[in-house]
Amino acid sequence: MLKKIISIFVLTAMLFTTLVLVSCNGGGKLPQTGDTEAKTGPITKPPPEPGEYPGGVGIGTWNANVYFDDIKVIDQTSGKRETLYENNFEEANPMEGFNYSTHIGGAWAKSEGDLAVIEIAGAEAAEGAAANKVLEFKDDTATGSMIWFGDNKWEFYQLALKVNLVKGASGAIIYFGVQDDQNYYALNIGGETGKNIYIEKVSNGKKEVDSFKVPYELSYEKWFNVSLNVNKKDIDIYVDSVLLFAYGKDIREQDVLKGGIGFGAWATKYSLDNIKVTKNDTGEVLYENNFDDPATLNKDKFEAFVAGDGWWDNKETWEQDWRVVADTDSESGHGNILKLSYESDKLMNGAALMLKESMNNPEKWNNYTLSVDCLKDSGDEGFMIHFAFLDDRNFVRWNQGGSGNTISCFQVAFDNKNPVAKPNIKDKYEVGQWYHMDIILVQNRVYAYVDGVLKQTWAR
Repeated sequence: MLKKIISIFVLTAMLFTTLVLVSCNGGGKLPQTGDTEAKTGPITKPPPEPGEYPGGVGIGTWNANVYFDDIKVIDQTSGKRETLYENNFEEANPMEGFNYSTHIGGAWAKSEGDLAVIEIAGAEAAEGAAANKVLEFKDDTATGSMIWFGDNKWEFYQLALKVNLVKGASGAIIYFGVQDDQNYYALNIGGETGKNIYIEKVSNGKKEVDSFKVPYELSYEKWFNVSLNVNKKDIDIYVDSVLLFAYGKDIREQDVLKGGIGFGAWATKYSLDNIKVTKNDTGEVLYENNFDDPATLNKDKFEAFVAGDGWWDNKETWEQDWRVVADTDSESGHGNILKLSYESDKLMNGAALMLKESMNNPEKWNNYTLSVDCLKDSGDEGFMIHFAFLDDRNFVRWNQGGSGNTISCFQVAFDNKNPVAKPNIKDKYEVGQWYHMDIILVQNRVYAYVDGVLKQTWAR
């Protein structure tokens, strides 16, 4: 009797469970593997959000005779890197699909006769010694030529091309995000004065400069690469293989470079002159010293540090090592100079002499240009120029002629006694030669120059 009761209970429970399962699934049967698509339709990913810079691309000039070659646009949306456009000007009808406009503010008459596919050879050729066809823009007096092509729906892509500035007063223009001739962006290589690179934004026919104007010395009769990686919200822009802009990228407040300036050394003696710090946006001079007055070098204004992983035997009496003296070279035009000169048996690696006022007000000491003249007197390496210096554990320094006068790099310390070296380049500095240095801080990025030529960039 007990067994019958148990059997009836189990059977009833199984029937109830089945009814509940059928009810929860709308009748029929439980979904099996592979049935979901048949019941609900194909499972698809939502379409990606549109990018902020959709549009075609283009090339142009401003007061320059320019060659263009090897234009290529690669789609980066799917990860397959499919080619959207390619033109090496070797095939038939290479200018098919071109639109002709005038860059806002320019005066080009949109003459197709200014353009021609020509054959060049030898050192002129982009690919080397072999004969090569390129697109030439001839008129070096025309301003604002704009030749654009492609699809105004292009969004996530890489644009790469080769450029040769043959002659002229300025340079080339690379267009991107082109919707029409009233709405687009332009990378202006040379600008209207031939001395800068910057980005312009044209909206409803109104043009504005939309980036920092990076000082740049143009090279003529030399091929260089230009590439743009267009992402959803920002664009990485390279000129001559150097990342100049991360256009549109959000910058965190903690990444903005701010803080003091100063000068250091590693196993080297050298001289300084004509220190000047200027705000980039207002032109305000934050500090200037040509050491005509030796009294401007004192402990009220300067403080000694051992920055990072170095040592300094007598930093408390730093004025014995750093002194204002008259330049013995009467023809140099430097007059009084600041000289780092110490006895050969002393140890001075990583020494840093910092301007106090620049460390005490970091909110003011940002977005500036530091300029200084440097001369190597003797030693194994080169110069150390400090900036964005908050304390001996938080700073950036440009180490020029490091590793036995073979490389230069930015050495970065953020809450770290051992600064990390950022990209190295081959570099060397000669004894007895004056060099002019410029270090430009723009938000989280630094541009570093020697004698007016861009040497390195780095961004935090």
